[in-house]
Amino acid sequence: ILDLMTERCDRIDLVQVLGILPEATPLYELIEYLKASFSHSLQERKKMSILKSLTKQEALQVRSELINHQKQSVVVHPESVCKFCYKRVQNSVFVVDKDDG
Repeated sequence: ILDLMTERCDRIDLVQVLGILPEATPLYELIEYLKASFSHSLQERKKMSILKSLTKQEALQVRSELINHQKQSVVVHPESVCKFCYKRVQNSVFVVDKDDG
């Protein structure tokens, strides 16, 4: 049973195992399971830390892009003319093409 517990330490809760085991169980029999369980817990913690850092970095990058897009502006006067159809813009709704400005 201890070999199976060691193999599946990623699916078995250490606290529950320690609560279920008889008190007479020698600690040396659990050493391999405890090592594997602690190792798995440490790896999972590192993975979560890396994921958290990557998520924060991505959020900062998106925020930076948002700020850059919000800084962009176009000044439109009543006399402004569309360079494609040559009509006055006035109060019309329009889109500015990035490539053509």
